[in-house]
Amino acid sequence: MIAFDELTAAHAFRSGDVAAFDWLAKRYLGKARSAARQLLRSASDAEDLAHDAFIRAWSYRDHLGDGRRFGPWLLQIVRNLAIDQLRRRACVPHEGLHLTYAAPRLDSPDTIANARLLAERIRTAMDGLPMTQRKVAVLYLKFGYRHAEIARLTSLSEGTVRSHLSIARKRLRVALADYY
Repeated sequence: MIAFDELTAAHAFRSGDVAAFDWLAKRYLGKARSAARQLLRSASDAEDLAHDAFIRAWSYRDHLGDGRRFGPWLLQIVRNLAIDQLRRRACVPHEGLHLTYAAPRLDSPDTIANARLLAERIRTAMDGLPMTQRKVAVLYLKFGYRHAEIARLTSLSEGTVRSHLSIARKRLRVALADYY
């Protein structure tokens, strides 16, 4: 086996060297799995995502900048794939619950209509936020991530996450003032 260091392996990897990719994969597979597990909270999903990240890394190897380390670049791919997967989870209804009888309906049609209108207003207000504030707000308000977890996901400092969240909340309060 060829002996590599981080930068030599990254340079060879960018050129399509399979041995360098193998060396990097052995070195970073555990870290990729661990990062994915922290983000997704599921070992089996983390395993799949880690492998997907390596496939994506190989496909986009020419995007790894010269002199850039492979590890942080790969972990950014893991974070991006995890965020995409979390978004898909939020949009896909869960089909695991099957009731054998219909539950009695407690909501009036007006309440349901108002809830839908409010949901649409919230979506519109969220869409009006700048991308970073929206990302932080969604991870905190919708998915329940803590500030430190959002900082790891977004590569922002924890203080910056708190600042973006505070500004996003103020903007959402203004946009939804008639509901407060």
